[in-house]
Amino acid sequence: MRTASDVMLLWLGFFAGWTIASVPLTLACAPFQALWIALGSGLIGAVASLFMLRSSLSSILLEPAVLSANAEAPLPAIAYLYMAVVQAGIVSLAALKWKMVLAETRVSGQSIPLGAAVAATANGALIGQTISIQVSTPIVRAWVARRFGISARAAAGTSLFEQSLELVTLGIVATASVVMVAAGGALPVALIVVFGLIVLVTIAIRPILAALTKALVRAGTVLPARLGKFTKVIADGLSLAAAQNRSILARLMNLSLLRYLLLLGLNLAIVKMILPQIPLLPLVQAFPLILLVSSLPFLPAGLGATELTWASVLILNGADAAGAAETALALRVVSLASFLLVYPYLAFNERVSAVFARNQR
Repeated sequence: MRTASDVMLLWLGFFAGWTIASVPLTLACAPFQALWIALGSGLIGAVASLFMLRSSLSSILLEPAVLSANAEAPLPAIAYLYMAVVQAGIVSLAALKWKMVLAETRVSGQSIPLGAAVAATANGALIGQTISIQVSTPIVRAWVARRFGISARAAAGTSLFEQSLELVTLGIVATASVVMVAAGGALPVALIVVFGLIVLVTIAIRPILAALTKALVRAGTVLPARLGKFTKVIADGLSLAAAQNRSILARLMNLSLLRYLLLLGLNLAIVKMILPQIPLLPLVQAFPLILLVSSLPFLPAGLGATELTWASVLILNGADAAGAAETALALRVVSLASFLLVYPYLAFNERVSAVFARNQR
């Protein structure tokens, strides 16, 4: 029986190797190529890290079944590499959505390379482990965007808009989960509800954003000066976002749904690795609640509450208390370790900015 500690140790080694391998190639390439070359080199680093771990750690890491929670059904090493790519995709999709929103709302033709957008997104989320992610991500994105001639107002407002789509998507899948439970676990019914709500939201989101912008403008007139200025920044950004056409909104909603599915799949894979006896359908139904807890603005990344929710769900579905607690902790460590993937982009942001500026001339 493999423990969550084994899983966490391997993940930390993988992402450390990934980051170390990414640094030299990020220095050598143009910003448009940096992301893909760094991801490819990261795979090499992950494989090298695995072999280093196997050769230097205790004999438990030499077992072929080290990659499995169940020694009778070992998980191949390629599964870990696949999951590493999925985690990178989750971060990259959020950055891509923000980049798309910026591209649609830019005033002077400015843009931002995907590598810088990924760096800003990942570091905003990492800082969001200590303060609210609704505050940290717009601030970091605005700081990075200013280096590319994009105003802090536009960057922060569009960031909040992109993040709000995640909450809208969460509401959609939560509704679908409730319907699925009421229908006795009928997945086709839940899928119909999901796509129906996406169409409805795509149609209705522009007037909702317009109403929210007006409310923020009114609130800014009665709040203290500093809060009023911050409220105006948000209102300006949401006003720009509300001007987008429905085809862009539909694409953004689809990307948000894809990101949710990747998050769901990654978390279920980790749980299944550590606790293979746990049924998956109840976890699928409970996952929107877990994400909602992790998104609460007054709890940075839902620290503590998310682990408690995960452990409670696992115990209700047959896990013992110790295994549920270890699994919840493993999920937290994996989510933190994944942000090592994109540190090279922020570390070498000055070089990326210079190359991008030359390409724009």
